[in-house]
Amino acid sequence: MRAAREEPLAPVKSIRGMWQEPTWGDPQKFQKVVQAYQLPNEQPILSGVLSAGQVASHMQTIRNAALHTSSENFAKVRALSVFYQANTIMTPGEAIFWSEPRSGDLLYRFWTSRLIAAAYHAVS
Repeated sequence: MRAAREEPLAPVKSIRGMWQEPTWGDPQKFQKVVQAYQLPNEQPILSGVLSAGQVASHMQTIRNAALHTSSENFAKVRALSVFYQANTIMTPGEAIFWSEPRSGDLLYRFWTSRLIAAAYHAVS
């Protein structure tokens, strides 16, 4: 969390509530986190991980809506339907069964393959 806010790194402390949870899966924050650790292979890592930016962002939206239920979060999931072959959903989590238009893969399979490819690229 500190790296994402561009603050110096410090020992880990317990959180007092949900509002203090770190941002999960935010590709916008990843570069700040990698830079804070001053990794010698920063560029390959960033290139690989950021190549899955849209996938990570969509996963984050659906995950957050499933765990932090609100009509606003559910609307954000429904707005993602323009990127996929989507059917009507009753809960945010059902979006993982939408299909990726080019491959026809179910969304959770498409995401998995994209994230694995990004990870390989990051460590190659």
